[in-house]
Amino acid sequence: MLMVVFMVSSTPQNVEAAGGITHKVLNDAELANCNTPICTLIKNHYAKFLAGVGWPDVTVPYYYTRFDNYQSTHTWLLYHKCLATAPDDDTKAICYGIGAHLAVDSAYHNYLIPEILNKNALCFDWLCHPVEEVVVESDYINLRGDEGGFMAALDDDDIDFLNKLVGKNLNSEVALLKDVYGKAEFYTGGYGSASGSSNWKYEAYKLGVAGISNPLFKTMFYDMNSPEVMTTHEIARNNLRDVFNGRTPPAANPTGAESIRAADSWLGSQQLKVSIMMALILFSVIFFITKIGTIARFLLSIPMKLIGAPKAIAKTVVKK
Repeated sequence: MLMVVFMVSSTPQNVEAAGGITHKVLNDAELANCNTPICTLIKNHYAKFLAGVGWPDVTVPYYYTRFDNYQSTHTWLLYHKCLATAPDDDTKAICYGIGAHLAVDSAYHNYLIPEILNKNALCFDWLCHPVEEVVVESDYINLRGDEGGFMAALDDDDIDFLNKLVGKNLNSEVALLKDVYGKAEFYTGGYGSASGSSNWKYEAYKLGVAGISNPLFKTMFYDMNSPEVMTTHEIARNNLRDVFNGRTPPAANPTGAESIRAADSWLGSQQLKVSIMMALILFSVIFFITKIGTIARFLLSIPMKLIGAPKAIAKTVVKK
């Protein structure tokens, strides 16, 4: 209930612009001083690289309904397969973009998101995960003024290659993500959008995104300058250095499924305790109100007796 009160708000402008900015900030920071052959290739084909950074999230509309779809574009195996079959440097740049996306996701989903779940006793992954990312992204947008625009450089040949890579026709998903990135509406038009209005988790998520302009609600999350986010970004930049230097990327699952599941399990036990406590408090309140009602009826009957009112009238008044 308190969370709902905190979240009620209109969607702030900076949230509308969020979507992939954290990825771009971290990538650009590492690329700035990197002169490896891979970094040189990326810089020479930066638009294709940026398209690759955005592409894994073509399955993010299914986050609440078909998590297996989301997982299919978030695996290191896919990244290695991409590099092994890339026909030219443009495509290799896309592959390195995919690797860069997975490098940052591995840090966020295995460190920061479990941290935020452990911090808040009344929050699950399906709500706090995307809202935490929105908080950090909106901080960066306030600082830099960046917007989305990922994937604009993907042409039909690129899309065909990526479809074969993942073994699925994702043409409509690519078109959707190009649109929401171009409009800078990733979190309000792309994330979980395949869920439909009947999915209560998706509806709660939208309420959460709308609520981050509320200072009380936002205090539940880590901002850009928090030690937790800084640590996450250092892990992410180490992962990016592996990708940009041709080293084996970290083994951590980019979706963070295992780490998040463990945090959710711990959270479940905490929520059970909180639920029991709230039930006891509610029972106590009801008990107290019942007792107050009994006392009130007794006190109300006294003046009726003193003024000599008939008992029938006194009973009627007490009932009211």
